[in-house]
Formats: sequence, C-alpha cells, structure tokens
Amino acid sequence: MEANRSFRTSFNGFNREDVVHYIEYMNTKHTNTLNQLKNDNQALTEELARLRQQMASPAEDPRLAELAEKCEALESENEALTQELADVREQLSQTKNDNAAQQIADQELEAYRRAERAERAAQERAQQIYQQATGTLADVTAQVDDVAGDFKALSDRLNDQMAEMQTLVLRSKDALADAAAKMYAIRPADSE
Repeated sequence: MEANRSFRTSFNGFNREDVVHYIEYMNTKHTNTLNQLKNDNQALTEELARLRQQMASPAEDPRLAELAEKCEALESENEALTQELADVREQLSQTKNDNAAQQIADQELEAYRRAERAERAAQERAQQIYQQATGTLADVTAQVDDVAGDFKALSDRLNDQMAEMQTLVLRSKDALADAAAKMYAIRPADSE
C-alpha cells in the first residue's frame, strides 16, 4: 500500500484523513520491517546454535577409524610374533639333545629375525599411520578453523543487523515524533 505523501489541504491545514492514513502507513511499514528483522534474527540465532553444535561434536572421520583398525591389526600381529618367539624359547629350554637344541636355536634365530622384520615393518606402518593421523588431524583442525571463521562472520553479521534494527527503531520513533509534532501544529484552534 503506497501512501500519498502530499496531503490535501483543508480549511485549517492538511486533510486529517490523509495524515491519519500516512501515520498508519508508516506504522505498518515500521511493524513489517521490525518483524522481518526479528525473523532474520531468529534464523541467524538458529544457524549460530547449529554451528555451535557442530563445533561441540564434530563428526567422526572414517579415516581415523580405518587407521585405528590398521593399528590394532599390527598390534595383534606383533603379539602373535612375540608369542611365537616365546614358544620357540620354551622349546629350546626343554630340549636336551644338542642336535635338537641347535635346530631349535636356528628356529629361534629365524623366529627372532622374522619378529625383528615384523617389528621393523610394524614401526614403518605405525609411522605411516601416525603421519596419516597427523594429516587427518590437520584437516580437521582446518575445518574447525573454517567453522570458527564462519561463526565469527555470522556473529558480525548478526551484530550489524541488530545495529541496523536499532537504527530503524530510532528512525521510526523520530518519524512518529515528527508526525505528532505536525499534528499538534495543524490542530484547529479551540472555538470560544
């Protein structure tokens, strides 16, 4: 509804209906603007809450679970090899025969070498997993930094909108005060 901004004149000033319609128009416009800003504020508040929730509980990265599984597999393999080495040592202590003892010693040596190779491989794999985990952690940290940046931008935007809303409320108040002053100025004189 577009209000007529030029008032018709009447005997003692402006047409009263035109002024009342204009004041109603300005009041409606102010109310609509205020409601729109309240809706924007609510939407931004909900988005802020959602971002805070995401920052509080980031989703588990599937790469971390995969790396943990690999680490568990390596630990199991290491335990099995350690157990095999212990079994070979036990066989060695129970054997009385020199020939059998030599054979067991060879087996133990071979088991020791296999265990050493497996341990070296496990250390290399653990180093790779550590590097992958560090990379994943860096990625997650970057994502958290991005979310924090988005959160700051959203907070700044919210503050700007609140300041704009306050300015609009003050302008509306001033416009209503001006309209009231104009109404008092055009008030008809009392008849005596």
